[in-house]
Amino acid sequence: MNTCIWCNLNAENIGVTFNNRAHTIPQSLGGRFLCEDICDSCNRYFGSPYSNKIGIETVLREAFELTRYMVFANKKKSNNYARFKSSFFKLNEKNNTFSLKQIYSVRPGFQSSIARQFKRGLFKIFLEEYHRQCYQAFDERFNFIREFARYDFDDYPIFYLVPKLPALFYSEDEFISPMLNFGEYQLKKMAEYEFYEMNIFGHGFLIPTNKAWYLNFDNYISRAKIDLEPMYKKIVLIKNFHDVDFACEFMKFEGSHWDR
Repeated sequence: MNTCIWCNLNAENIGVTFNNRAHTIPQSLGGRFLCEDICDSCNRYFGSPYSNKIGIETVLREAFELTRYMVFANKKKSNNYARFKSSFFKLNEKNNTFSLKQIYSVRPGFQSSIARQFKRGLFKIFLEEYHRQCYQAFDERFNFIREFARYDFDDYPIFYLVPKLPALFYSEDEFISPMLNFGEYQLKKMAEYEFYEMNIFGHGFLIPTNKAWYLNFDNYISRAKIDLEPMYKKIVLIKNFHDVDFACEFMKFEGSHWDR
């Protein structure tokens, strides 16, 4: 019998069903992997707007489609992925630059609001993919992720890894059908430092896997500098949507340094 990793309810509870397909990464972004232990109610929650907030999966799609457009814009064989239609952004096709549409650019707190939804979306992807591959999402240490991603309680950090080199070192398939990697290296880092290094759509993020993430943070960053410095020049705490270079501006210049 299925039990939902988000609300911990199963089919024995009145009104709880598991009839719909729950993609760990939004299907609109090419996600093809399913997590069976997500009830229909929680699945709808991540895909729908609520309380005047933009839906979590909508923010994920808008964010990563910016990157996918930049990757495929000049590839004729990939025209389906080079088309860009956005509710938030307007595209200058002459120089492939993006800006917020005026209705959103003047809205107070919009950047921080969608940044919060984006972070919740990354936690959502992490827990569902981790469960799909490792079947360990029911562990109580992930309760803080459930509280934040599913119920919008409290706030937890996600850090963006700013690329050092003006290039993306990812295969085309990773942009067409994305998935997360839970190999030996990633699992070892989670066990030692309680952080997960997420690579998705050419972007790198540091995801805490423990509510008391700050206890291991300094030790983790000291080690991360050694392992990540060849590829990334610094880390940024995500506070606003523009803290992440979704439009791949880093590909237009060179230079590097690493600081906190």
